[in-house]
Amino acid sequence: MKRIKSLLIKSSFFTLFLFVSLNPAFASSDNEGSNNSGEHDPTEHLEASCSNVSYGKSVKEEFLYTNTKINSTDILGSVVSPNPAGPVIADLGLHIVELTKVDEVTNTFNIEGFMDLVWCDPRMAYEVENGEELSERILLKDKAQALLNEIWWPAVTIANQVNARNIENQELVLLSDGTIEYKEKFSAELEAHYDLKEFPFDRQKLEIEIESFAWHDDELIFKMNEEKIGFSNDFEIAEWHIENVESKIESVKDLQDRATFSEFLMEIEVVRKYDYYLWKIIIPLILLVIISWSVFLMIGEKLADRLRFSMIGILTIVSFQFIISDILPRVSYFTLMDSFLSISFFIMLLTMLESVYVNNLDLVEESAQAKKLDMVSRIAFPVLYFVSLIALTLIFFL
Repeated sequence: MKRIKSLLIKSSFFTLFLFVSLNPAFASSDNEGSNNSGEHDPTEHLEASCSNVSYGKSVKEEFLYTNTKINSTDILGSVVSPNPAGPVIADLGLHIVELTKVDEVTNTFNIEGFMDLVWCDPRMAYEVENGEELSERILLKDKAQALLNEIWWPAVTIANQVNARNIENQELVLLSDGTIEYKEKFSAELEAHYDLKEFPFDRQKLEIEIESFAWHDDELIFKMNEEKIGFSNDFEIAEWHIENVESKIESVKDLQDRATFSEFLMEIEVVRKYDYYLWKIIIPLILLVIISWSVFLMIGEKLADRLRFSMIGILTIVSFQFIISDILPRVSYFTLMDSFLSISFFIMLLTMLESVYVNNLDLVEESAQAKKLDMVSRIAFPVLYFVSLIALTLIFFL
């Protein structure tokens, strides 16, 4: 009897153990985490995701979308902000894959890149299937744009674009908690303001200004998504070297309605590669000026030969001036190259005038004085030319 009773007690404990082990209600927390190990929020590290913003879980009932169906086309949209109590936070990323055609004549430059935006709209939350914690649905191209036309979104634009940017591809990722991620690949021609005073040893600052054309900073604030801000390592800009890139968020005032906007600003500092101008224009012209001084070794009577040397130099400088004019826009100030060409032209002109004066001295039988003037010119002209070039360098760079 005791043996039977002992067997009954043991079988009861075994049955209870199986019940606890197999019943999901008694499963351990470790097992629950492992079942959903792949169901985490990919945007949880961003300030703008619904898991981090204060309005992500508490939107007033009157602002909620009704019967929202993400998979259908009859979405009831609204331009009402998802955060009635304050500004919506949007994380912004910008990755430049190509920067081409830096054009000083038209004051423009061209870029290609990827833009990434993340914000929270709890009204776009939807129920997930199969007990998952988080799900995502992806809309591409026309479907993405159609949904953006129906819902609230940051409505970004590049403020300094010459024409509307060309959007090559769009993607809209909708997370079940209401977090929305917008991605696009685009190309655009942007306006720049070039300061060419130090040309061809100049450096320029190219700016990419992204802001919303619809929402002021009391309705929308940008935050930088550092992980998605940068440059591709595979491209180089012809004639330019990228020296520094800085990104920041600032508040700018619209001159029209005097309201302030949150703006993402990327500043790209580029330095001109001056090798072409140094070896093709500057050094050849300096050598030509030096060669022109050989007239001081000629007999003063040979005026035609002396003038021929000087005229060749002057015409060369004029041709260089035309070349530079085709490269640069018409500006109201002298560039460093303009000043260099002007000094060289002035020295060539003085050389020609000196030759005419020496010839006149020979004609009135003042040969001794003519030779003396040539000897002085052999020293004075090089000193005057190179001192002028040194002074020019100091003026522009100090």
